[in-house]
Amino acid sequence: LFLGLLYKGVKDKKYISINSILFSLIILSHVFTTIFTLFYSFFLIFDKEKKQAVSNSIYLSKVYFLAFLLTAFWALPFIFKLGFTSKMEWVPNKSLSLLYPYGLLPFLIFAAISILFYFNHKEKRVLYLIFPLILSIALFLLSSKGYLWNVRFLVPYYLFLCIVSSYGVSKFFERFKSKWIIVFIIFIAALLFVNYNAKQVDDWIKWNYEGFEGKSNQKTFFAINDFLKKLPPGRVLNEYSTTDNKFGTERAFENIPLFSGKPVLKGLLIDSAASTYFVFYMWSEISSNPACPIAEAGCSKFNLEMGTKHLDMFNTKYILAETDKLKNALKANPSYTLLKKFDDIEIYEIKRDDKYVILPKFEPVLVKTNNWKKTSLKWFKNENLLDVPLVFSKKADANFKLVTDDSLQNIEKIPIINDCYINEKISNEEIIINTSCINKPLLIKVTYFPNWKVEGADKIYLASPVFMLVYPNKNIVRLYYGNTSSNTLGNVLFYLGVFIILLSLKKKKFNLSLPTRLFGYFIKFRFLILFLLIIFFAGSYFIGKSNDPSSSYDKASKLFLKESYREAIPIYNSAIYAAPDSKFAEDSQFHIAISYSRLGLYREAIPEFEKLINNYKNSYWVSESYYNLGLIYLQLGDKNTSKKMFEKITNNYKEDRWFVPAKEELEKLK
Repeated sequence: LFLGLLYKGVKDKKYISINSILFSLIILSHVFTTIFTLFYSFFLIFDKEKKQAVSNSIYLSKVYFLAFLLTAFWALPFIFKLGFTSKMEWVPNKSLSLLYPYGLLPFLIFAAISILFYFNHKEKRVLYLIFPLILSIALFLLSSKGYLWNVRFLVPYYLFLCIVSSYGVSKFFERFKSKWIIVFIIFIAALLFVNYNAKQVDDWIKWNYEGFEGKSNQKTFFAINDFLKKLPPGRVLNEYSTTDNKFGTERAFENIPLFSGKPVLKGLLIDSAASTYFVFYMWSEISSNPACPIAEAGCSKFNLEMGTKHLDMFNTKYILAETDKLKNALKANPSYTLLKKFDDIEIYEIKRDDKYVILPKFEPVLVKTNNWKKTSLKWFKNENLLDVPLVFSKKADANFKLVTDDSLQNIEKIPIINDCYINEKISNEEIIINTSCINKPLLIKVTYFPNWKVEGADKIYLASPVFMLVYPNKNIVRLYYGNTSSNTLGNVLFYLGVFIILLSLKKKKFNLSLPTRLFGYFIKFRFLILFLLIIFFAGSYFIGKSNDPSSSYDKASKLFLKESYREAIPIYNSAIYAAPDSKFAEDSQFHIAISYSRLGLYREAIPEFEKLINNYKNSYWVSESYYNLGLIYLQLGDKNTSKKMFEKITNNYKEDRWFVPAKEELEKLK
């Protein structure tokens, strides 16, 4: 609707208000549609006639300026607070087969006819339909790893492929006498062809739209939620399991707040909160087969002991266990109590006080860092530092006795005397604290965000992992969710946009002039600008690819599978250099060590395995590294050290897959 009306609006110099409203709705709907639509509209600027190009540029500027005003209430806070989100690090899928799926082959044929027609007749309207195909392919191929997944740019490609092909059909059969009958037959044939080649669509629609109530396991799902509803307050975390799809989706238990009223740690838009890094790492500690969507955070091996400390940190009260591995570990741990079983799901309670506001055991440490998330994640994985809160700031502050840098070396633990009381009242957008802990640090286990304000303390500090910390100067401390300057400015601009819309409707004319000379320069050099944009995006793509740990890891892994170990090692090293704290880094480190081992370079392999053990203590590969070190030392004739390596596994990894092989090797060494 917007693209059609925009084309007509540019041509007739009308509909600025309605186009602005439509584009503002697109902005608020999704970032992918916004990016695509914005780039698509640039097509209208590149007109052969300079005067027309200037006029089109002015028209588009008015539309987009007004659309920005109408969305400023959301856009400005989003831009200014982007640092408090999590980066998904989507790895692009650039398989060219996605451009010509079998089910769309007829559409590709008729789209080709449309393109041939354009080259014969040079009709601009046809190019307006062909241009988005080119644009979608460019965005699909040039997008690098990051916030956006490139495959989503194929949605407009498929849409416009159908639109362009319909034009090809009309041109191909326009001289036939019974062309409408032929077109109708082609339409029915196309429907049958697509339906035949997309058989999973019917199942997908039925599965997703029949609701939780339509599933065979719905009684169990609702019984679990009804049971949780009756329990005392507390956060809930479920073990990750693909078997949850029996309830309707693997993410069914993200709906616990809806059905039971209990808060959970995970939600739909996982990249919208900075706490995602820590929640998903903690989730991997209690899951047998964890999901690891946040590459920068990485994943832990199963580690209930460390997971329990993190669960306590996040004030988690209840665990839903699904695998035998977690259930057995919970039953053996005195910190957990089994409450009830529902088929293969068991609900456990963690023995702890349900407190969101606490007095830390040790004085918080001020950390000067330019990347607080990375530093906080490093702290989160270090068991020895978890009882010392870090506070992140670039400036000195008199409240903190200790200051360190992001290396987190030699942190002194200064105990805090607990001789005061804390009472709390937690609601959605307000936290009331009644306390006698005047001028003592209070850690609040709620995610920090700039919109939180405080009364009864001077300021709110960002504390590890992603919590709030205050120093009360009154007995009553109130934290509430308010507006920041970006919210206020955004609201003002929104009302300004509404006022302009109403004014333009009253005058029946939109008169928001902009200097024509400025656009004259833009039009004069438009092809140079287009060339520079292409260079910029292409450069960003190749630079991003060269610095992309996933690309390096994939390339090295292909060489590894071909047994080209010498060639793989330096590429694995580049993956570690690009992102030393990522999952790619620990995987690369392990494969470097294995590569040296398979080359028979045992002396070189030993320090590489030790690097993995020391630098990635919670890695999935640690036990296997000890096992390989045991075999290497055995190969080198050092039976005593070999025995120690195997004993590391039998003593510390009794639930691990390498326990039995290590035990067998120890038997041989007796």
